[in-house]
Amino acid sequence: MWVALGVFHPDPRTELLSGDELEGGGRRLRYRQPNGTELHYETDDGAVRAVELLEDDHVLQWVRLTDSSGGRWPGAATYRNLQEYRELKITRTAMREVEGFDPSIWDPR
Repeated sequence: MWVALGVFHPDPRTELLSGDELEGGGRRLRYRQPNGTELHYETDDGAVRAVELLEDDHVLQWVRLTDSSGGRWPGAATYRNLQEYRELKITRTAMREVEGFDPSIWDPR
C-alpha cells in the first residue's frame, strides 16, 4: 500500500537480489521476500514509478504510478491483481503538508 503513495521502503527481511539500469535513466531493484516471492521496484529520478509482485517468475500483482504535478509524489496510482482480475485506481486531487507523527507511535513496545 505504501507504494501507491510513492514510498520506497523494502521490508528489512527482504534480500536485495540485483539492480538494473533501464532505458531512459530509470532503475529496477529486485528483492526476494522470506516466502520466496519477489518484489521488483522501478524508480526514475529518485521516485518510485512501479512495483511488481512475482511468484515463480510470474507477475501476480502490480502498481503503476503517474506524476501529474511534476513533483515527487504521484498524481495517480493503479493497482492490479492479475490472479483475481481486480483493479483499483487512486487519483490525488489535493495535497497538504502537515507535521509527521511522533516516531514512537510506530513501535508497539
